[in-house]
Amino acid sequence: MSSLPTKKEEFNQLPRAFKQLQFQASTKILRTATALKELPSVLIPSNDRRVPFPPLVHYGFPLQMERMDELLEQKLGAEPGILDANPFGVLVHLQQEVFNYRVNFQTVYLDGTDSMFFLSVRSNREPAPEADRSEEVVKRLKDFLDVDEEPVWCLDTDHCYWKK
Repeated sequence: MSSLPTKKEEFNQLPRAFKQLQFQASTKILRTATALKELPSVLIPSNDRRVPFPPLVHYGFPLQMERMDELLEQKLGAEPGILDANPFGVLVHLQQEVFNYRVNFQTVYLDGTDSMFFLSVRSNREPAPEADRSEEVVKRLKDFLDVDEEPVWCLDTDHCYWKK
């Protein structure tokens, strides 16, 4: 019978970029962040204030800004460059008219980048939605983005370290 890993073992298994401490975070190390397919429980904030607060990670889909612009033009008939001109307006339209869900634009560290555009469904600091609702939103996102890949967890560029 195999036992579940302890929090310490889970922490030790995290990629190095996910282990950075506040005021000691290295941008060089943060850039090495990779996407996680599953959210380790050690990255879920604890109510125990003796336990450091984990970095912010987002669940969703990384993509290039140029690709998002293309999708907005193709699928919504948006003007070229609308994402730069009115990101909040685009976000509200996507939330209310396309996905019927509170998606967000984020920037994450991923595979050597300083920041990658990310369409987020939720973060590790929010309760998980009901499974049926989550599956429905993910399906809508995959259809809109024309991807087969499943969503992943990625490290936020601003809140990327553990805090005491």
